[in-house]
Amino acid sequence: MTPGRSVPKGSVGSLLVCLACLALAPARASAPVQEPPPRFAAEADLITVDVVVIDPDGQPVRGLTRDDFVVKEDGRRQSIAAFEAVEAAVPEIVAPETTVTRSAARVATNVSASPTRRTFAIVFDDLHVDELDMEQARSAVEAFVAAQTVPGDRLVLVTVSGGRFWTTTRGGRDAAFLDALRSVRSRRPAQGRAECRIGYYEAMQIEAMGNSRVADLVARRLAALCAPPTTRPSPEQLARGAVATELARAGVSIPSGGPSEGPPASSGSGSSLAPSPAEVYARERGLLTGTLRVVREIVARLGEVPDRKSLVLVTEGFPVDPSLDAFREVREEAARANVAIHFLDARGLVTGPELLSASGSTGLVPGPDVGLTVALWKLEDAGAKALAEQTGGLVLQANDLLAGLEKVAEESLVTYLLGYEPTNRKRDGRYRRLKVEVRRPGLTVRARAGYFAPKGRKKETPEPPAAERALGHPFDAEGIPLRLAAHVMGPAPLPGPVPKTGVEVLLAGEVRLDALKTWRRGGRTVAEPRLRLLAGARSGEWHDSEWTLWIALSSAAGEAPPAKAWHPFLTRIAMAPGDHRARLVVESGDRVGSVTVDFVIPAFTEERLSTPILTDRIVSRPGERRVMPVARRSFPASSTLHAWVELHGAAVDRDLGRRRATASVVARSADGREWASGTPAAMALESGTPSRLVSIPLADAPPGENELVLTVRDEVSGRTFEAREPFRVE
Repeated sequence: MTPGRSVPKGSVGSLLVCLACLALAPARASAPVQEPPPRFAAEADLITVDVVVIDPDGQPVRGLTRDDFVVKEDGRRQSIAAFEAVEAAVPEIVAPETTVTRSAARVATNVSASPTRRTFAIVFDDLHVDELDMEQARSAVEAFVAAQTVPGDRLVLVTVSGGRFWTTTRGGRDAAFLDALRSVRSRRPAQGRAECRIGYYEAMQIEAMGNSRVADLVARRLAALCAPPTTRPSPEQLARGAVATELARAGVSIPSGGPSEGPPASSGSGSSLAPSPAEVYARERGLLTGTLRVVREIVARLGEVPDRKSLVLVTEGFPVDPSLDAFREVREEAARANVAIHFLDARGLVTGPELLSASGSTGLVPGPDVGLTVALWKLEDAGAKALAEQTGGLVLQANDLLAGLEKVAEESLVTYLLGYEPTNRKRDGRYRRLKVEVRRPGLTVRARAGYFAPKGRKKETPEPPAAERALGHPFDAEGIPLRLAAHVMGPAPLPGPVPKTGVEVLLAGEVRLDALKTWRRGGRTVAEPRLRLLAGARSGEWHDSEWTLWIALSSAAGEAPPAKAWHPFLTRIAMAPGDHRARLVVESGDRVGSVTVDFVIPAFTEERLSTPILTDRIVSRPGERRVMPVARRSFPASSTLHAWVELHGAAVDRDLGRRRATASVVARSADGREWASGTPAAMALESGTPSRLVSIPLADAPPGENELVLTVRDEVSGRTFEAREPFRVE
């Protein structure tokens, strides 16, 4: 096999590779051996509409047929050409406190539970949420994942600021996914006092629309609430319109006449206490553009995922900015992908502007200004509301954020997919209004409000190869069952013209043989799958490897491997310290599988343990025994468990001129019972690095979940390190 090699960023496909490496995380999809449920047969020119029907008690309605629905486009009734009732196969959800499942540490697989036909994408708009509201929203989402999702649900977690996302189909049982969720933080630029801030909608009205009434309103507020107390004008003075004079006297530099007056000039008597409307508008417009681009990208990637797709946008809201094409692009993409966007207001239930609730502010805002201030505030989140309403989603603004998320989950249980060929075939790019009705009284119907017709001549775009599509998809391809594990080891030279030191990473993989295309060669059944491994870091470093495995699936005597047997393989790459991801794509015939794993390489200055290698395979050579890394944490009771660990960065004994370290081991069952142990023993010095090989027969091990605890002590520095590795005895 070929070791990982560095690829220059300017090479063909670098954008796709970087996106695949850095925007994807451990994804575990359903096993390919299961028959997929019936799929909606969508034709190229078919308009599809995802419909939710709710009864008076707020519960989704089951059992509707094609004849129960009426679809209208721009008021004209359309003939429903395709219909599918999509009911999620969700097993009973067990309370989190009674669910105890240990994670297979550092091992990712694309084999998991059967799909439930539900997909939830949680997008944290961390550029528009402050830390206090972020904590509230994060807690609600974590409770939602734990209580409302099950193995088989597809989950996507996204942060707007980094454009990065994590995926899983293991629900609340995926420890890595939950760790990623808990690490979400606010990235909102620093905000001043509420009463001294200019809102996005206010700045847009002043700067882009030239609204002098809003400009005067903002100027009066800033003069009243943000000027030094000794120079503040009275509400009566402000109400009489003496705005410019009072602003200059207070030393507040804010324009009051819209864009025609140009940039604000310094008064010379003090410093500006707030950015100008032009500065606010430019900043907020740029931030919103970034948010909408990420949302559009996630929606587009969800387009290839079948069945019900719900995107929850966690934000404090944003206005409708007519100058941004991104609003239309998000709506168009959501229509194509059949994604409902739900607006979860991270603030909860807010009844009025924060500036009016600020201490002492209400009395200083002139009475005539209060009504317009509230009216403008109500439009600050109109854009987020519009995206939800136009894509068939919910506007969730309540103090109980979890209850809102539970409603999203409930409505995903039963949906109806309708398809029709529009009677209006014009490709004019215009908006088509949709209305879906149901012929039963007392029921509420929710669907997207419309779509944009295509524009211009229809273009035939060739579909990329299946392996390339697998690189950019949010979830791992399920055509070939795979497993992948990353073991972070010791120092290794980095590839490149300039000598640099990195860290060696052993990427151990396994492919299931019964999914490979085979043929006869030399009297044997063989397979030759193509493998491609991409590894990348947030810093921009990435590696690309390709190789072919030659696997004999039967001996010359015709003996075949056991059913569902796995074939191991190993590759090595050297990478710099940082947060890394690796994705493996395997192609065999018309089948493609992919699997992704996260791993962290610590800084060189840290004394640390290598990733312990747990395996039941040993390679014996004259005078030495080596472990073979495997991508699993499940071992048969008839085998021997081997564990290998190294201590890197250990202190050197100055008297002896070498490192000294000891290691001990304990094996425990899930209930804490210790069934094997080894006293501290000196670690071997292989190439000067302390290392230890531990072997434990599993014949007497309790079946099921167990844990191996490795304790290493640096006898020179006195530091002690511990590694806990879960494993399962079959």
